Amino acid sequence: PGVFDFLPGERLDYDVRYLGVPIGRVWLEVARFVERDGVRLAHLRAGARTNDFWSALYRIDDVSEAWVDLDRGVTVRTRTHTHHGRRHEVFEQVDFDWETHFVHVREEKRHRDRLRLEGFDFGPFVHDTFDLFYALRSLSLEPGDSARFPVYANRKVYVFGVDTLRREPVEDPVLGPD
Repeated sequence: PGVFDFLPGERLDYDVRYLGVPIGRVWLEVARFVERDGVRLAHLRAGARTNDFWSALYRIDDVSEAWVDLDRGVTVRTRTHTHHGRRHEVFEQVDFDWETHFVHVREEKRHRDRLRLEGFDFGPFVHDTFDLFYALRSLSLEPGDSARFPVYANRKVYVFGVDTLRREPVEDPVLGPD
């Protein structure tokens, strides 16, 4: 696949708990590979939903998508559609222009009938929260290693840091121990 080493069909599902009580599920997947204007892209999808009980109290129903250039390992577009509570609905599309190093943001707060268009220079390189997850999975971090990444989120660029303290075994119910 190029720089992006994850294949279509990979899906990670997580149960979300708060104080040990199940409240919902989160998932992340490599949906497919596509080609647009001669550029090979990985189409990524993710979602978060509260279960029926918690949705009656405060519903969360979010879906996000990203398109990552398979050869350069950079995100070219993201789309996020969020529903929080009974009426809070936001749609956001972010386009990354790697020639000018500008990010273009379109945010619709549909519950307020408000549209915001913004653009700004993100510097020589930036991850978005989507491809950051895959970039971290690509690293072979050993105890004592650190990594820092510039990350675009919520119309700002932040520094995201990882410090590796120790290795812990992971056991998968299907694949067995790590």
